[in-house]
Amino acid sequence: MRVRIRLERTDLENGVTEEIADTPALMRSDCLTYFEKKNGAKHEVVFGEEIILKRNADVSSETVLKKEGIGECAVHSPYGTMKMDTILEAYEKSSNKWIVEYRILSGQETVSHQKLEWKIMVPASK
Repeated sequence: MRVRIRLERTDLENGVTEEIADTPALMRSDCLTYFEKKNGAKHEVVFGEEIILKRNADVSSETVLKKEGIGECAVHSPYGTMKMDTILEAYEKSSNKWIVEYRILSGQETVSHQKLEWKIMVPASK
């Protein structure tokens, strides 16, 4: 089903919220796929037993958030792959929004603590 999404990211370390995307998307069951307008990077969000955030571009990433236990974030660049642990703090899934709050860790230190909120609008508006 074609939808429109508006994605906001909140950096919970400094409280700054920014709009990341406002774009058409394709929603299939537990999967949301859309493209960045700036550079055409493809994003895929899978909201199932695990929550998986994928970004495909020159620098790609795959973040696996486990509902219990430690997940992993892998960032792939021309210089190699960097892997870090992830912890899912909170999540919500409804027909009109998906939310994840998570931390990325380097050892025991939090390097990122953020909340992502996808607002899903049906039918897809222009």
